Amino acid sequence: MNDRLLPYLAALALACPALAEPPPSAAAAIRDATPSGPQPVKAEPKPGPKEPEKSDKPAEPTLKLGDKAPALTGQTIKAEPIPPFESTKAYIVEFWATWCPSCRETIPKLKRLARNKDLSIIAVASSEKSPLKGTEDHRLEHVRQFVADRAEQMPFTVVFDGQRTIANDWLVAAHPTLPRYIPFAFVVDSTQTITWIGDPRRAEFDAAVEKALKPLAPPPAKSVAPEKKPEKPHPHTTRPKGN
Repeated sequence: MNDRLLPYLAALALACPALAEPPPSAAAAIRDATPSGPQPVKAEPKPGPKEPEKSDKPAEPTLKLGDKAPALTGQTIKAEPIPPFESTKAYIVEFWATWCPSCRETIPKLKRLARNKDLSIIAVASSEKSPLKGTEDHRLEHVRQFVADRAEQMPFTVVFDGQRTIANDWLVAAHPTLPRYIPFAFVVDSTQTITWIGDPRRAEFDAAVEKALKPLAPPPAKSVAPEKKPEKPHPHTTRPKGN
């Protein structure tokens, strides 16, 4: 063999092991990435509870025409229990506020209707303006003074619903979507059934009250025809005989 080739062959022999192994940095990366031994099986994440689907559909009322009237709990502004529903009366349950000009328009109408002994009117003040933060709550006193100043115009039962308990059972239940306008009234007949819902300033309100009162009205008195007396026979008139 040519002696000049020996250096080249020796260099090639030294280079072959280096070519068979990857660089130290690459070998470490491969070793670290290669799992050694059995690997644990990763549990798939369990699906969480589904969020309720949002709907643009308005909430349905839970108090409708034909439903039984909810019980009226609480006290009147005179600190007396609210009278329970009776089968001998029809009722108007009206929601109003002292600051509401439209509510004041209904006062003369309610006064006129209150003359009927078969009708009971319950005016619920549930929308009085809340006191400022850190100040005392004088809403009840304000309602009392408002009614006292109009004693002749408001001869019916007035209730202060400061916690809006009655309003939630009636007004909100019948009108769950905002806005909820006042005055707002319910007509309840003698069977405690709600027969009309709406603005008491409308003409339909008067007709609904009249309809609720109709079963309670006494039947009209039957007219008795006067007894006929037997006619007396007319005496026969005789002409004198001629001579």
